[in-house]
Amino acid sequence: MRSPRVLRASSGLLRLEGEDLPYRVEWRRVRYPRLEFKTGNLLVILPPNCKNEAPLLEEKKAWILEKHRLIKESLERAGEEFRLLGEPFHLRPSGDGGVSLDFEKREVACDPSNERHLQRLREILREELRKRILEKVGELGKITGLLPSRIYIRRQRSKWASCSSSGNLSFNLRMIALPPRLIDYVVLHELLHLKYPRHNREFWGRVEEFFPDYREMEKELLRYWFSTARGGAWLFDPKASPSDAPSPRSPCSTNP
Repeated sequence: MRSPRVLRASSGLLRLEGEDLPYRVEWRRVRYPRLEFKTGNLLVILPPNCKNEAPLLEEKKAWILEKHRLIKESLERAGEEFRLLGEPFHLRPSGDGGVSLDFEKREVACDPSNERHLQRLREILREELRKRILEKVGELGKITGLLPSRIYIRRQRSKWASCSSSGNLSFNLRMIALPPRLIDYVVLHELLHLKYPRHNREFWGRVEEFFPDYREMEKELLRYWFSTARGGAWLFDPKASPSDAPSPRSPCSTNP
């Protein structure tokens, strides 16, 4: 997918609860202005005929504040935690024993500074996630009559999942960090995009039939996005290197 063409750009600071929130403004060939918080930083996207961002920032200040609080809370809570299927996992040194993953003990044996170990761990997690996604797609397909052409699992930086115009669904490997119910929600969300490409009233009405609390699910996804960006970047971020990884601790370690 091509990167959107930026006609011009600027930056600024927005005062929120006694602190300055930096933001970036990009003028693109879009019809409507919008705000994004996907990477943790506020991005203001404006159409070419929009002179400045001030009216939009003022109008959406409550929304910006809510998202900013969620992000701060998620980052503070995350620390260096490592989660799979919503549960904290212990990372221990594997020595010469290779890579292993025990969901019952919530334990990963791996040397994250070893690229071969990382690749193997990602393969294991990819297969686990694929199994869960295929199972849910099959279940929901019988109910909705919707099935994708292909399913991909990738390491992506900007979104949990996406649906292409050719009917392919792409899921982020980072989804393996989500609790099972959130994984199910993301699968349904993308599956429905096969019939409803836009986030319009009809789309959300269909989502609500399966997840009446979908608004809370969206908030949880945002929290997990930023917590996994910190605690799991060494594993999930496509631009991360082994040097970004935490040091495995002995199973007997009591250090935080």
